[in-house]
Amino acid sequence: MSKQHPAPAASPHGEVKGKGGNGKHYQASQDPAAPQFQDPIQEQEDLLAVVPEEPAVRRRNPFRPSGFGGRVFDFLASLRLAVLLLTTMGLVCIAGTIYESSYTARLAQRLVYRTPWFDFLIVMIFLNVLFATLARFPWRLIKTGFVITHLGVMTLLFGALVSHRYGVEGQMMLNEGETRDRIQLSTSFIGIQKIGDPIRHRFDAVEVEWGHPSPEKPQVYDFKDLGLKAIVTGFFPDSEWVEAWKDNGPEENPAIHFAIENSGMGQMAEGWLAPNMPSSQSMNLGPASITAREMLDQAHLEHELSAVPSPATSELGFLLIKVKKDGRVQQVDVQQAMKAPVVIENTSCSIKVLEQMNAAYLNESGVLVNDPSRPSNPLVIYEVYQNNERILPREIEYANFPDFGMMHAQGEVESPVEATYIPGKNAKSSNAEFALLIGPADQLHWKVTTSAGEASSGPIALGKAIPMPMMTAGMSLVVDQFYKRAWREENLVQKPIKKGEFGTRAARLELQDQNGNQAQVWAEMYTSREVVLGGNRYQIRYQNDEQPLGFAIQLKDFRLRHYPGGEVRPMSYESDVKVISQAENGESLVRDNITIQMNEPLDHGGFRIFQSSYIDQPRGDPRISIFSIAHDPGVNIIYLGSIILCVGIVIMFYGKPYMKKLESRRAQRKVEVGV
Repeated sequence: MSKQHPAPAASPHGEVKGKGGNGKHYQASQDPAAPQFQDPIQEQEDLLAVVPEEPAVRRRNPFRPSGFGGRVFDFLASLRLAVLLLTTMGLVCIAGTIYESSYTARLAQRLVYRTPWFDFLIVMIFLNVLFATLARFPWRLIKTGFVITHLGVMTLLFGALVSHRYGVEGQMMLNEGETRDRIQLSTSFIGIQKIGDPIRHRFDAVEVEWGHPSPEKPQVYDFKDLGLKAIVTGFFPDSEWVEAWKDNGPEENPAIHFAIENSGMGQMAEGWLAPNMPSSQSMNLGPASITAREMLDQAHLEHELSAVPSPATSELGFLLIKVKKDGRVQQVDVQQAMKAPVVIENTSCSIKVLEQMNAAYLNESGVLVNDPSRPSNPLVIYEVYQNNERILPREIEYANFPDFGMMHAQGEVESPVEATYIPGKNAKSSNAEFALLIGPADQLHWKVTTSAGEASSGPIALGKAIPMPMMTAGMSLVVDQFYKRAWREENLVQKPIKKGEFGTRAARLELQDQNGNQAQVWAEMYTSREVVLGGNRYQIRYQNDEQPLGFAIQLKDFRLRHYPGGEVRPMSYESDVKVISQAENGESLVRDNITIQMNEPLDHGGFRIFQSSYIDQPRGDPRISIFSIAHDPGVNIIYLGSIILCVGIVIMFYGKPYMKKLESRRAQRKVEVGV
């Protein structure tokens, strides 16, 4: 039945009176000569009265159950729940933004965005939008924009959940020529492996990194198959090893402590040097290096301090050969010894030089090669003969590291001689050298050799400044301590770092086996430690999780582009790469000569590869290129949801009048057909 409007009443004066749709009175004169006025709202109602309205009885919603289920349905579809969820989401995002701006994005993700309750909040918003949409069923045509807009919101939320659950993001660092097929993730673990056992046991480091373990609140991990317990009693977000030198070692081991001072700025650098400890033999200061060397005897010291013979008199330099039996020292020309063995006087020994290098380094295969583009590192490779029989097949003497010899022969043979290499005039000098010489009877001398080959020397007095002509004017070196029996104690200490950030992470572990044996060790990030416990050896490693890509990336070249006239900050940087993947039939598929640069990533195998950063390496080595690699399975769903949302908004705001007309026409057809 259509709604019937009462007819207007006629007044005695020939006027028709009534009420308009806005409740206000109107009157229309029946006098043809009088002007006619029609209320616009009443005119619209009269027009709509022609179109019968939908029946007043609402159809039952098939999606809404009866009873308690219906009340749950109404709650999930309610506006009250929507306001509560959106308010909570707003406050949570404010808290996450504060954490991210005050601390780090990693902390914000750990405390807010990567938590289960945040995922639950997104799911509840999704359900609220879904049930609010179903509660309006059956949907009138005029609600088309409403339905499409809600569908777009649900698609966006679903895409975000898919990305969060199944997305992968990590980093890959490559040297030029290097190939890798895995990325490092942000999550990490600590692995324990018994030497000789192919199985590595591990536990996630998340609780270690965020759980604040301590001796009072340790974290215990029981590996029953391994018969071992790992107890975490401490964690440093960032750490470094600090040296403490003492003069009560078990054997003689000279060490010198020095400081570099500037007349206007005070102390600028300091450190310990020990000639018998390879890691503490020298310190590089850029334009100069500080080196400590121990002299074999008085003759060696006098030879080092004298200007003759000069290395410039020999093309390849010479070897100082000391006979262990009587201490005599003989000079052997390297160039001559390469042609034929040189006999050591009054002995049955001779020296044969096999090879000489001025810029030696170990390549990826572990082979010594000479590369003139690298910094100076002179060495000679020689053999020792006795009674014309070779007793030492391959000895290596470094000019910069005289105490760092390398034995390549099989077995152990005691050499009757000792050698020290003095490089020749063809050895390039990349910087000057300030040498601290330790002679017999604890004599201390200094020797300065400039990059031009000019030398000067003198005795060292503790606490007295020695000018450094190769450095900035006003700089000097002071030797203030000398230890005869030095030994170095290293302690791992925590470095100050912004909350939520991580540097060189380290965890203190206490290992216990079933027999009660105990051992303590620091597990440092990217460092492997070996522990002996109860006769067994265990390897401890702290590292990031890795994710295989399904293809390999090889870095062919890395380039920096600078602003014109500037060399400080690069304008951009880019990498030329080769991508190697495998087809189903086993054939290799290669994409070569691909350039990845800032804002121009590479898409391959479902991953997007970004050029994110680079690392400048010291001593002129090639730069390391850093790529950010991500797999986001929900990104296309998010794009689709954004499009649907925009379409729904346009229909809601601009298509509503058209939808009203369509509804009116549909109602009119129903009347014409059967009502």
